[in-house]
Order: sequence, then structure tokens, then C-alpha cells
Amino acid sequence: MENKNKTNIKEFIIMGYPNLDHIENLLFILLLLTYLLIITGNTIVFSVIRLSPALQSPMYFFICVLSFLEIWYTAVTIPKMLANLIAEKKSISFIGCLLQIYFFQSLGVTEASLLTVMAYDRYLAICNPLLYSTIMTSTFSIKLAVSCWLCSFLYPVTEIILISKLPFCGPNQIEHIFCDLHPLMSLACTDTSLSISVEFALNSCVVIGTMFFILFSYVKIIKVILQIRSSEGRQKAFSTCAAHLTVVFIFFGSVGFMYIRLTKSYGVHYDKTVAVVYSVLKPLVNPIIYSLRNKEIRHAIQKKIADIHNTTSGTYQESGQGEGATGGPPPSSTPQNVTMEMMFGTLKQMQSEARGESRRARRDTKKIQASLRKLNRKYEEVEERVTQVEERTGRMEDEVTDWQAFKNEQGKIVGDLQWKIEDFENRQRRNNVRLLGLEEVLEGQDPRGCTGFVDYSTAFDKVVRKRLWRKLENWGIPSNFLKP
Repeated sequence: MENKNKTNIKEFIIMGYPNLDHIENLLFILLLLTYLLIITGNTIVFSVIRLSPALQSPMYFFICVLSFLEIWYTAVTIPKMLANLIAEKKSISFIGCLLQIYFFQSLGVTEASLLTVMAYDRYLAICNPLLYSTIMTSTFSIKLAVSCWLCSFLYPVTEIILISKLPFCGPNQIEHIFCDLHPLMSLACTDTSLSISVEFALNSCVVIGTMFFILFSYVKIIKVILQIRSSEGRQKAFSTCAAHLTVVFIFFGSVGFMYIRLTKSYGVHYDKTVAVVYSVLKPLVNPIIYSLRNKEIRHAIQKKIADIHNTTSGTYQESGQGEGATGGPPPSSTPQNVTMEMMFGTLKQMQSEARGESRRARRDTKKIQASLRKLNRKYEEVEERVTQVEERTGRMEDEVTDWQAFKNEQGKIVGDLQWKIEDFENRQRRNNVRLLGLEEVLEGQDPRGCTGFVDYSTAFDKVVRKRLWRKLENWGIPSNFLKP
């Protein structure tokens, strides 16, 4: 019976701002206008980038994907918020609440991953400009964007499974403006420490990991920018990163305060205010930031508006000419129409020339990319050769060291032999001194001092033979050898 009561709740009531019930109609109008501005702004940025040939680069491709993401990001929460403002019963089913949490978390992680990829794109463009076109190709850009979407939609599965197993036995009032993790977990009638710890670990890895990578990329970028000598070059490099940095600070500032926590809630009004920032205001300011801070997107939007205006004006002129054709001369015969036809012909010719230049530029770009690939391969080959030469040099140095050690050992051996030869010669000189009958006082001294004055040619003629024979007899020599 107790288990049945714990799983009895099938829907929840989203409280929103109960103190502002008297101005719900005004809030509905403001939120609706904001939502229309979000959809319109992001759609304009998305369409202009897709239709402008001058914006077909990886940086603008990622901005285009970000604008497409913001449309779906707001579609998860704002329509339900609008419905709750005008509905008497602000309810949502348990399955609907889980789905809203899943898609909101998935799209939020997708945006964090996409902002990280955009920081990597800026890092390559500024720090490695020569290899940028070779590394960041259109195929690689698409793979990065698809990876962001796929990995992010797998991220909240663990959290959704843990929350779906929590018992909810009442109350069923969610103190928030939409279904979110922390307000829903605060309604569970059991210990949610495991779910909070898992959610904290996952969010910390995503938010801190991506933020660290972005900061690391911009530290490298700032070091390279500060080395640029011209102020115009530094200003241009900073301008390419200013819009992205603004979006990064808004997104990670609000999301970090909201989801990196070890408690269920900081406060009802705190959570609702932060939720408005990252769910409504951030998607609203993103297209404004990119359109105002980026000259290329701003010029492309102005060009598209001018093209639409010219097309509309041409349609009105054609309709006016058809109406006035019955009461006067043919319109084509007037000087104004002739001038217009000449202008249109010139424009068409310029367009065809521009298309030809664009095709030639693409061919040249492909040739340059092929040349860069060849240079990269040659560079890799040179690196391999240098590595081989360094290895050979290292082996030769080792062999030289071994030969030096061998030489030192042989030198020691030669020194020992010289010392033994000198010792042998010293012993021989001492024996000669004894044979000459010198004083015993000289024993133990250097015999070279005694033999320097000996004349060996006449030395034995001056020796007393009887004394010599006596000594020889004492040494054991037979006497028959000593007799003359």
C-alpha cells in the first residue's frame, strides 16, 4: 500500500510566478513577442548564411548551426510557458515532464559542445592560419557538428533513468517556470543524494570541461594576437572573437550557477530568474550579437533586404506598366525603360562574371589546398629524415663515448706497464750497485744518483778481485770457477 501511494502522482503543476497572476495577459504578450523575435532573428541569421556565397566558411557554418539550435532550444520550453500563462490548469504529465527535461538538457549540452568547437575553429584560424583550410574542411566541420548533436543526446540518459525511478507521493507543485531537474527532484519523497551526485558529476564534467577548453584556446589566441604589430590586425583578430566570447560568458555564466550545485535548490526566485536568462534572454540576444558584432553577416543581411526591396519594386513597376499600356505608347519605347533594360543587362553580365570569378577562385583554392597537402607530406618526410639523422648521430655519439672509455682504459694499462718497466730498471740498477760494492747507505735510494758517474768500460778493472771472489764464494759460486 505504501509503494502504491508513492507512485500515485501522474502529473505536476508548474507554478511559474503565482504573484503575477493579475498581469498574466501582459506577460503572455511580452513572452510571445520575445519568442517571435527569437524565431525571426535566428531564422534570418540561418537563412542569410545558407544563401550567401561569401559566408560559406566553417566559422559561419557553426554560427548557422547555432542559430538552428536556438530555434529548437526555445521550442522545448517557451510554447509550454505560453500555454501555462493563459490556461487555468498549469499541468504537465510525468512523461511530458521527463521529455521536456531530456530535450532541454540535450540541446543545452549541444550548445556547450558547439561553442567549444567554435573556440577550436577560432584557435586554428588565428594560431595556425596556413593549415586552417587544410584541417578545417567542410567535411570535417560537418563531422564536428554531427558529433556535438549525437554525443549530447546521449548525455542526459543516465539522469532521466535515475529520476524516472524516484517515487513521488506529493506534493506535485513544481516551483519553476518549466520542468527541470532540481525542482523535480525536490518533490521526491525519498533520498535523492545519489541522483544529485550523479547530476553534479555529469554537469561539472560538461560545463567545466568545455569551459576549460575554451579558456585554453583563448589564452593561446590572445598570446598570438598580442604578437601582431599592427593595431588594425589586432583589432580585426579581436573582432572575430568578441561575439563568440560574449555568447560564451552569457551561456556558461547562467548555466554554471544553475546546474553545478550539491543541493536541490538555492531558492525559488533565484532559480526562476536564472532560468529566464538562459532559456529566454540568451536565445534572444544571440542573433543580435552575431548580427551587430559581425560586419559580414550585417552586410549580407542588408544586401538581402536590398535584393528583396528591388524585387518588390520591379514587380510593382511591371504591374503599373501593364495598367498604363492601354492609354499611351508602349512602355518599352520610353527612355527610362531602355535605361532600366541596359542596367539589368549590365547586372546580369556582372553576375555571370562574378559566378565565373567564383568558380575560378574555387578552382584556385582547391589547387592551393592540394599544394598545401603536398607541402605537408614533404614536411613530414623531412621530419622523418631529420629524426633518422638524429638517431644516427645519437648512435655515433654513443660509439665515440665507448671508444673514449676504451682509450682511457688502454691508457691506464700503458701507464701500469710503464710503471712496471721503471720499477724493473730501478731494481736492475740496485743490483749493479751491489755488484760494485758501494756503501750500504745507498740502499733504498734512487740508484740513478749513484750510477751516473760509473764508467762501465773500466769499472771492473779497478775492483779488488780478492774481495769480489770472496763475495762470490759467499753467494755460493764454486771456487773452481773463481781460480785463474
